[in-house]
Amino acid sequence: MNSLIRSGMAALAAGAPDAGIETLRQAAAQAEKCADAHLHAEALLQLGKGLIHSVRGFDDEGAVLLRQCVEIAQSQGYGGIAATGYREIGYVEALAGRRPGADSYLRTARQFAESPRDLAGIHAVMAFNLVDWGEVDRGLEHYSLSLEQARASGDKRSEIRSLGLGA
Repeated sequence: MNSLIRSGMAALAAGAPDAGIETLRQAAAQAEKCADAHLHAEALLQLGKGLIHSVRGFDDEGAVLLRQCVEIAQSQGYGGIAATGYREIGYVEALAGRRPGADSYLRTARQFAESPRDLAGIHAVMAFNLVDWGEVDRGLEHYSLSLEQARASGDKRSEIRSLGLGA
């Protein structure tokens, strides 16, 4: 199942969203059958993210899967998975213009953050939401925090995401 998750993520990264989504659906189904909570939460997380970021018009389905993911992650103590799941739900809410809802999910995500990388992503989406909400000064503070955390993590992808959302 772990290999299916990695394969699905690789297909998404390579620009093959249909193959990636289908592979992640298989991974989620198999993890659920085997009752492996960690792999199930991870597969749901990656599938939800894939639907949101790779396939236009599937944000609602992605958000439903992410809610399942965070429910499992919270119950099992998988803080990093819960933080990422809540961040992604917050992102969907922000894209839809549901600013208070996005803010609530992002604040919850911060409670589960386990690493600078987690915090970098959360602060980037918080900034995106706040700036679009008209709270530019507060948003810029969060962009700065995002970039600081991304650099502290040493993860270049995290730094690029922070810079991208900040642009």
